[in-house]
Amino acid sequence: MIGSSGGMLFAPGRRTPVTAVLRDAGFTRPPAQEAQGATDSAVQVIPLSAEVLAEHDADTVLVPQGAYYDAAAVRAVPTFAQLPAVVQGRSLQVDGDMWFGNFAFAVDWIVTDLQALVAGAGQAGMGTPDQALARWAAFDETVAPADDGPAG
Repeated sequence: MIGSSGGMLFAPGRRTPVTAVLRDAGFTRPPAQEAQGATDSAVQVIPLSAEVLAEHDADTVLVPQGAYYDAAAVRAVPTFAQLPAVVQGRSLQVDGDMWFGNFAFAVDWIVTDLQALVAGAGQAGMGTPDQALARWAAFDETVAPADDGPAG
């Protein structure tokens, strides 16, 4: 994952919920991110430099967009456009507000996106804000199925 917030390029740190979900789902980071974030378990973000962005290429590069996340700023970095994952169409935009959430619905959102990613759905499988109500309804039904009345 490569993001931008406040003009800074970053990858999520080791102790963020999104990192835990990705790790538990079997996803790994580029070695440069592992090396950079390995020394401090309290790091929330790993600052990235445009000059060394090539070291942060991966099989798939996820780029968050949202209230605090600027996907266009990431895509505008010339070295980002040269990453093999980007050139080969393996870069996807994700809802940064959900991917960096630390609540159950956000984790469900990430897992739903990851299932679509693994299934090969591409960008069409990544959740967007206009899908939030439908995703909430599916999540709500999963965690609290409709009560059909008293058992009898």
